[in-house]
Formats: sequence, structure tokens, C-alpha cells
Amino acid sequence: TDTTQPTSVDPELMALQNARIPKEYTIASVKVSGAAYLDTGIIASISGLQPGDKVMIPGTDAFAKAITNLWKQRLFSDAQVLITAVRDNLIDVELVIQERPKLG
Repeated sequence: TDTTQPTSVDPELMALQNARIPKEYTIASVKVSGAAYLDTGIIASISGLQPGDKVMIPGTDAFAKAITNLWKQRLFSDAQVLITAVRDNLIDVELVIQERPKLG
């Protein structure tokens, strides 16, 4: 079974992806995935994204800044910001990171 493709797509997420008119959203939650060694709370803090932050979509550079903040630490080989859910004017954000290998 192919698990890389979603089985269903949230229509609100699709509408957000295709939005042309900026709308303000409030970050409801920030989740971190991919962390093996580092504390997820610290990673979220480094990103600068916090629940309660307001962002304009499209038009925000908050997610690009979060990725830049994570890259500056030189601890990660990959960093992405995903919007995982939309409810009215609330969004859930997930930071997907891949840590660099630890030196033994």
C-alpha cells in the first residue's frame, strides 16, 4: 500500500494552498516531528513560531524566517513548515526537521 499519498484531502487546506486574497490566521498549535535527540520545545522556540502568533496567508514570511532560524543552528539537514489543519481562522503548524548525524 502506498502510504506517501494522503487518502483524503481537507478542502480547507486546499483552499488555503490556492488562496489569492491574504487572510489573517492565528497559529493554534506548533508540533515538531523528526527530532531524535533535541527537545521539541527547544526546536519550536528556535523557530520563533508560537501558538497565538498571527500570520497572513498568502503573504507571510514567518515560515521562511522559521526555517532560516532553524538552519542557522547548523543542527538540521532538513527543515520544513507544514500547515496541517485549518479551522476558521486557526491553523495548526508542524515543523518537520531532520537532525544532522551525531558524532560518536
